Amino acid sequence: MRVLILTLILLVPLSSNAFAMSNEVLYKWCKPYADRAFKVEENLDVKCLAYFTGALEYATTFVT
Repeated sequence: MRVLILTLILLVPLSSNAFAMSNEVLYKWCKPYADRAFKVEENLDVKCLAYFTGALEYATTFVT
């Protein structure tokens, strides 16, 4: 039973949808999005928006 619980605890974080990227990649993705006054027109715009939304949500939820 302990092995099953330990396995589940270790596998849950590995299946999350979180992703990290370098500042260079983030800049390349978000610079055109910012130049268009933050209007979503391309797929990369959604990724940029999701990245910053997640960062802000984390900051307001866990830092307070």
